[in-house]
Amino acid sequence: MDANSQAINTLANQIIKSISTGIESAPFDKTKSGIVTGVLGGGKYSVKINGTVFTVPSCIPANFSINDNVNVLFKQNDSQEKYITGKVNIEAGDIPEMEALSNLEIQSLMDSVT
Repeated sequence: MDANSQAINTLANQIIKSISTGIESAPFDKTKSGIVTGVLGGGKYSVKINGTVFTVPSCIPANFSINDNVNVLFKQNDSQEKYITGKVNIEAGDIPEMEALSNLEIQSLMDSVT
């Protein structure tokens, strides 16, 4: 590989690294998967995400159990504002009440747990 190709590869790798870092901290809603590690009551759960355990309220009318895979929404990528939005790979009928909820009703539920 000649010096020009090596310089282009180095530059491209740095650009990719910068973009990845920027996306990771960008202020937009982000959904991450986690494992329920504890049921705290009152609609709150301990959820382990990427090695860190968070206390997370659920914004849907469902009960989760230890070892359930759940999706957690980080509002504006803020770790202080997060909500369980459902199970990963949810099966039809797991949450029958959700079928009738509109996006506005879901947002209202999310606002009520803050």
